[in-house]
Amino acid sequence: MIRLFIRILAAVGLISCEASVEPPAKIGAHEASMNFDSENVRPFLERINTNLEIKLNARKLARFARRTRVGEERSLYVEVLFQEAPSLLEYRVFKDDIDAPDLYFFSDSGELISAINEEYEAFAAEMGI
Repeated sequence: MIRLFIRILAAVGLISCEASVEPPAKIGAHEASMNFDSENVRPFLERINTNLEIKLNARKLARFARRTRVGEERSLYVEVLFQEAPSLLEYRVFKDDIDAPDLYFFSDSGELISAINEEYEAFAAEMGI
């Protein structure tokens, strides 16, 4: 009941997303993964938030990546809206280098993951990486 209420609030724009460090009962098998220089994490997250209109808290997710320690892997689970439909997104960070975290996105929406991959390809081309 609470999840439905949160989805309704997100749908009408009263809240932006719900984040949790607890794994949900079910997460999708669709994956996008990429490696960034630390300074490019937030600009990329802001890009997918803006271009995909998914109501993602880019600042919070960038901070989560920044606070991940070398050798550590952590996840956040976020409910987002993509094409006006709620979708569960796992945001995973693995840091094997202090200046270059690996980001992973998992979702039950193959369309969302495809869109994230397309945004990464465009971002990488624009940045020359």
